[in-house]
Order: sequence, then C-alpha cells, then structure tokens
Amino acid sequence: MDGLQINFQSLSVAPEALLLLLGALVLDLVMSGRARQWGNLDPTVWLIAATGVLEHRLNRADRSPGKRLFRGTVVVVMLVGGAWATGWGFTMVAEILPFGWVVFAGVLAGLIVQRSPIDEARTVGKAIASGGLGPARAQAVLILGPRAAKLDGAALARNTVAYLAEQLADGLVGSVFWFVLLGLPGVFAYRAIRIAGVMMPEDNRQFEAFGMVATRLSNVVVMLPAVLAGVLIAAAAVFSPGAVPARALKVMGADRRKHPSPPLGWSVGSLVGALGLAVGSVGAVGSGGRRDASPADISRAVYVYGITGLLTFGLVAVLALARFMA
Repeated sequence: MDGLQINFQSLSVAPEALLLLLGALVLDLVMSGRARQWGNLDPTVWLIAATGVLEHRLNRADRSPGKRLFRGTVVVVMLVGGAWATGWGFTMVAEILPFGWVVFAGVLAGLIVQRSPIDEARTVGKAIASGGLGPARAQAVLILGPRAAKLDGAALARNTVAYLAEQLADGLVGSVFWFVLLGLPGVFAYRAIRIAGVMMPEDNRQFEAFGMVATRLSNVVVMLPAVLAGVLIAAAAVFSPGAVPARALKVMGADRRKHPSPPLGWSVGSLVGALGLAVGSVGAVGSGGRRDASPADISRAVYVYGITGLLTFGLVAVLALARFMA
C-alpha cells in the first residue's frame, strides 16, 4: 500500500519538459476535431480574442501613419507580454501544484496545430471526390478563405496541399521549435505573434502602418521553423510513395520567394515539389509542375504530412533522450 502511495506521489511531480511536449503531441494527434472543441478553454481562442479587442480599441483610421505604427507596436508588445506571462503562469502551475503538469500538457496541446489540418484537408478531398463542387468550395472556404468560393476542383486540391504545408510549418514545427527553445512562454508568445500577423496584415488597407510590426515580426518568428519544415518534408518524401525528395529540395530553394508569405515558401515549395505540383499563378511555387491536382494529391500530401509529423516527434524524442543522458 505504501508503495502504491509513493508511486502516486511520484506521478504528481511534473516530468521533464520535452516529455510533456511528446505527450502533448500524442494528445493532439489522437483527439479528433469534435473532441477538440474546447470552446473558451482553448488557448488559441484567448489569443484571438485578445488581439481582436486590442485592435478594435487602438486602430483608428483617422490617425497619422506614425501614430498608427506606434499603436500597432503597443498592441504587439501587450500581446507578447501577456502571452509570455500566461505561459510562465502555467509553467509555475506544473512545477508547484500536484498534477499541475496535466494542465500544462493540455494547454500545450491546445497551442499545437497538428491533427486539425489533416482532418480539414481530408474533408475537402472527400467533397471534391464526391463530385459536388459546391460542398467542396464550402468546406474549402473554412480553411482557405473567401477566394475558395471561386476555385475549380483542381485549384481547390492544389491550394489544400499548400495549406497543409503552411500549417505544418506554422502550427506544428513552429510550435515545437519555440517550445524547445523557450518553453511554454515561448510557444505562447510565438502563437500570439502569428495570430496578430494574420489578423492585422500590413497589406490590408484597414491596417497598413498599424499592422506593420505584427506582420513583419510574424514573418521573422516563422522563418527558421519553415526552413526546418521544408527539410523535414523532403526527408519524409523518401518514405512516401510517389514523392520525389530531390525535386522537393529543388523547388524549395528556387521558388520559396514566390509565395505570398516568403517564409512559408520553404515548406510549400518542398511539399508541392515533392508531389510534382504547382500552386499559385503561372510562374509561382512549383512552376513546371502539374496544375491538374486531384483528391489523390491531397491524400498523398496528407501522407507526407503524417511522415513529417513522425520525424518531428522523433527529433523531440532524441532531444529528450540526449537531455536525460547528459
């Protein structure tokens, strides 16, 4: 009985951070989209809400460009500071409270975007395969935005493949990268910056100077994760039927700057190159590749995505083992 009590007490102590990351990756992967409807408990919802409130209060079109730039900078500082403090708070919960690490792992899983892009891409692929362009467009609008309402089946498939590559760099590798470097405060701050960059894009007239810092900082923090994601995708292509690793590296290197968000061009170029596709207008990422994409290409992209996720998990496991043996 005493032995059971000792084991129970030992379980209440937080494991090593990288082990918690591995657990969060597994938790995110096994939870279906329906199970992940956490509502107001989802940390991403907190960040989106905070960004929306601050933007609404401080973004004024009648201000000079200089004042709007200053106000936009203030928003970014407040978001990053608040996100960092929140991450630090949950870290303290894991270290101080018994079984606080369970809360820590759940919050971390909520910040990692791994499973949902797979489910979303499969839904679009099934809708295209069923022959119903209307339902396929309706599903695609949820992930690609309003422009998807005017795309044909091949364009929907191409853009869904690109979406998978973007989410792989941004939501999975990016979150893992910043957690490994800076812990939970780092991944909270990273997600805050990326969300601010999406919600306050500099190239949108409504934001312009106000969103300049958010947009450019967003590109900076995702650059290294996107490069790493591109390399991992090329490595995953080795184990993926029909994918070509050499072409993945070639397109990634040659066409990465042609993507609307240059940092994400690394991962998008690698995935569309591996599959022999082209996305965007003529001369865009993967120029010379096929444009007649199909649901089968989405399935192939999901396969490469899955292998890349396994490689990412493996890297974290190796780091955890190295830290344990040090």
